[in-house]
Amino acid sequence: MPVTVRYCKSEWETQLHEGYPATIEGQTKYMKDFINVIENTPNGKGIGFYYWQPAWIPSQKEWSVGHENGWPNLTLFDFEGKKLDSLHF
Repeated sequence: MPVTVRYCKSEWETQLHEGYPATIEGQTKYMKDFINVIENTPNGKGIGFYYWQPAWIPSQKEWSVGHENGWPNLTLFDFEGKKLDSLHF
């Protein structure tokens, strides 16, 4: 899910889906399109989705064990904990 690529920008950009840039607008478009797919799933099979941890707020670039913290691109909040406009989808 596109949000921000504050850390390791070039690596995270490879995770993005075409047409959904790492911006608030890209994230909003992704969520709206995703919901549209669910709503238009035939035979009432698209009943909803579960968004895993939209509140994760990155607190540091790396974990204490030395590997990268990959949470920043999974959140609907900025680095100060304020909600992004993309939360209004």
